[in-house]
Amino acid sequence: MNPESFRDEAKNKKMKYINIITILFLFSCSSSNQDEVKAILDTKLKNCNKVIIEAYQNRDTFTTFTQDKSTIITFKELMNGRQDKKLGCTPKGSLIFMQNDSVLFKATTSSNCTQYVLNGKKYQTRMTLRAGLLIEEVTERLIKERKK
Repeated sequence: MNPESFRDEAKNKKMKYINIITILFLFSCSSSNQDEVKAILDTKLKNCNKVIIEAYQNRDTFTTFTQDKSTIITFKELMNGRQDKKLGCTPKGSLIFMQNDSVLFKATTSSNCTQYVLNGKKYQTRMTLRAGLLIEEVTERLIKERKK
């Protein structure tokens, strides 16, 4: 192997390591930011004991609430600090997290995602199957009750 190709090979290896380190650094920054936001949300929602569920249909708003702990946990899991892209969230309802009569946090929901604002930054997270089914079930029940 001639000295020039040896230098090129060493240079390529060095660049490869630099690229790997850069990618790992960027990933760790993004993960730590998500963890930081999740910690803020967990603190905000720590004492939540009630969630008001609103569903929008045409110009009507249907409202109910839950104090069921497992349902509240399911909805709190949507507030996770993730930033999922290209979800096309069109608000079809909202979740209002409460402690007794005090509002702790608000988020809008659609069939495929949840949106919320924290410290001036908008987040959108993919809707979980369980939370989506709960919201759909509640919405259908409220609409049926209204029609009676």
